[in-house]
Amino acid sequence: MAQVIALRGWERFQHYKDRDPPWVKFYRDLLTSESWVLGTDESRLLQVASILLAARYGNKIPARFDLIKKVASLDLSERQFNDALSHLCVTNFLEIQSCTDTKEIAVQSASTVLAICSSEAEKSREETDKTPLPPKGAAADPKLHEQILATYHEVLSELPAVRDWPERRRRKLEARIAERVKAGKPADKPEYWRALFAQVQASDFLCGRKQGSDWRCPGLEWLLEPKNFTKVIEGAYRNNEGMNGVGHAR
Repeated sequence: MAQVIALRGWERFQHYKDRDPPWVKFYRDLLTSESWVLGTDESRLLQVASILLAARYGNKIPARFDLIKKVASLDLSERQFNDALSHLCVTNFLEIQSCTDTKEIAVQSASTVLAICSSEAEKSREETDKTPLPPKGAAADPKLHEQILATYHEVLSELPAVRDWPERRRRKLEARIAERVKAGKPADKPEYWRALFAQVQASDFLCGRKQGSDWRCPGLEWLLEPKNFTKVIEGAYRNNEGMNGVGHAR
């Protein structure tokens, strides 16, 4: 049994079912979707290409990097492609499906199928996160962690509460503290995090108040991911600037 890549909600982009359509529908709200806003240039390129490829292959895109790269003329390395595909699967724009119709996807029989990208796969990667621990010091102070968590719950009460504090999450917080302290910021003080959480609270997008979007920040662990944290401190989600958000604590 082979695997194919499919767009979720394909009928929204193309209402023809039994023909090879020469066109597809693009919607303006793609620009405010989670998959687009939280993606990279590579994932956005693949996102657009996948809509066109879905029309060509009847929403059963052969799960082959070499074929997709050639057909869509994508200037991506295999690693960039896999990262982009993973992001689009995790944000529910694409999904990997099993297909028993070998005639439709015989073209992929001679190639190794890409690994399945799903939320469970992403969760598994997080569980085995090998982010090195920073040196002992303020960043590893359990009391500081407690103060930061208390501040998070106070300022961002509308976001998911932190109910567990495993090694994985502790390591991510310590890494972010160490990085900002090294950059000359007082991240080893609760006041720094209060300012940062206030910035998050002021963002309509991150707190799920943005009209036309049903997405909001999944919680503290998402904020502590390196790429997400960088976007927050750089003000990427501020309101009325670029896409979103308000003042920021770099």
